[in-house]
Amino acid sequence: MKTLPLIAVAVVFGLSSLTYALDVRLYAEDGTYLGKVNNNRNDPESISNPYGKYGSKDSPTSINNEYGVYGSKISLLSANNPNTAHAPNMYGTGYGNGPTYLGKKSANPYDSRSSSNPYGQYGSQYSPTSTNNPYSVWGRTVNN
Repeated sequence: MKTLPLIAVAVVFGLSSLTYALDVRLYAEDGTYLGKVNNNRNDPESISNPYGKYGSKDSPTSINNEYGVYGSKISLLSANNPNTAHAPNMYGTGYGNGPTYLGKKSANPYDSRSSSNPYGQYGSQYSPTSTNNPYSVWGRTVNN
């Protein structure tokens, strides 16, 4: 009987230490994977890694390449074109039953699905599905 409380404590502490690997992933409208949206400069898949495939200013799959399809200010598929409606889509993974749509990684402040629209669901600092909300699951994932 003395082992039952000990087992219960072990189970509670074991379950409380379970964590989810949360990621915000970026996909172009043409289906191309464009990396993870986070501030980790050491993550090989991060758009913030200046030496990585998805963060380099020279990579064709980087939104930081100002001459590339996904980073140019004039390309329709670019995250940096303030006039496009075809910016890359962000999806949160590792939380819940499947990917969570988190809007577009876009410089367009008028697109209702843009992360740059401060009044939209995906750009508001108060929305639970916004990567700009420092208190949301996805805001903490992106900003860590």
